[in-house]
Amino acid sequence: MCEFPELPNTFFFSFLNRRKYVISVPQAGDFPSEIFDYGETDVFKCQVQKVVRSRRLTLQDKETQDPTAEELAPPKSYTIHKGYHRVLLGFIQEIKFMTEDGITNHNCLFRAVYLTMVLDFFVDELEKIIPTDPSSFRSRTLNPILQRQLRGVSDHEARAVKAEVGNTLGNAGSFYLQDDPLDPDLICKVFRNILYVWHVRLALGYLGTGLKATEASFTTALRNTQDLLSSRGKTADEEWDDKEIMIYESKLAYIEGLGPYYEELFVESVSAVDAPSAEQRIRRGAPVAADLAALADRQFVVRREAERAPHVVG
Repeated sequence: MCEFPELPNTFFFSFLNRRKYVISVPQAGDFPSEIFDYGETDVFKCQVQKVVRSRRLTLQDKETQDPTAEELAPPKSYTIHKGYHRVLLGFIQEIKFMTEDGITNHNCLFRAVYLTMVLDFFVDELEKIIPTDPSSFRSRTLNPILQRQLRGVSDHEARAVKAEVGNTLGNAGSFYLQDDPLDPDLICKVFRNILYVWHVRLALGYLGTGLKATEASFTTALRNTQDLLSSRGKTADEEWDDKEIMIYESKLAYIEGLGPYYEELFVESVSAVDAPSAEQRIRRGAPVAADLAALADRQFVVRREAERAPHVVG
């Protein structure tokens, strides 16, 4: 169930998109959780370069290899809302799984090509930004995807989207237009629910690490997601709280290297006097880091470390 099929290149690459642009954004830096820290009017700069591929390359190489410096036009800068920073970093990381890490399973290739198309459409929108008020720009390409992430729905699985959105215009309007996915008040909800969107979660765990993903990374992420959904399905309605992260959700955050994000968004200082138990703190959404380290299943942590170790850069 966790195996990803390999498809013949002649089949897959007949459907590939011709990459039009390369987007560059600031890296997460020493404090990666900052990509979840923004206000209503905060902005950042991204750079865009048009791609002109060499005619000597094969179709497959054009789509699975990054352009060389000679194939890129001079960069052009755009200022946009900081809420898009995390999204662009994650999508670029997913594309790197194919172009730099050499992952060849169909799921990775499909996702990388899909996101290449998404980013191309996004760049085409950037000319519409109002220079005097760049934080007000909202992307028609990215915002529907962000609405799905906000609700823990994979953005390219049609059946899951249809089940969540519904079949009427009213349903769609409520789903896509009720909330602004860049609203700072929704940051914690976004992080919690993308735990259920496994490919987005996987990319987030690799940001700024200098580590290469492997085929096993995808299998492990899918397996962990199945365990997560199983735990969610066993949670009684009266035990579920939209604002409180559950034990199994916080464990997954640590297992897959998302501890820094989790700690910044959910961990609160707890007095040593009359402090509740670790389990009580986690159930109310305020554990300390040591609690999670103790509660995380060590076999998954060891598995991830072993999976990454042979690929450490530097």
